[in-house]
Amino acid sequence: MNPNEVSPTRVMVDLPAVHESVRLGRRMVRLFGRAFLFEDKEVDGLMLVASELLANAVDHGGGGGAMKVADLTGDVRMGIELSWNGQTWTMLVEDGGAGDLQEAQDSLTREPCDILEALESERGRGIFLVKEMGCSLTVQQGERGLVFVAKKTL
Repeated sequence: MNPNEVSPTRVMVDLPAVHESVRLGRRMVRLFGRAFLFEDKEVDGLMLVASELLANAVDHGGGGGAMKVADLTGDVRMGIELSWNGQTWTMLVEDGGAGDLQEAQDSLTREPCDILEALESERGRGIFLVKEMGCSLTVQQGERGLVFVAKKTL
């Protein structure tokens, strides 16, 4: 991903891999969705997907769960890219870690034993929630870490 690139149908931002950056990612996604006149429900869904995938990048992709930039032990980054082709939005979130691709792919196919258990859990429900939004979700190896790709056709 080329950081901080903007086009009429795509926006890309490079952020520090900390939880306070998740809020910035959600704002970017909200503005993007509103620019394309998505319904409020879809904008809310985009924000949820961004929040879950970015938080996952912070916690599992090298940020070590850091809350603020001062909490990082190095310059750990994450990126978010959102594009719209007139029918489908695509969101890519790249982390800055050395995660195991096979383990991440396996996590996408695991189903919670009990839906209520997944919803009540304090952790581990992000992928479940993204999939419940009607998104397809895949993971691939990126230049600096894993890239989670969420897509939804409207």
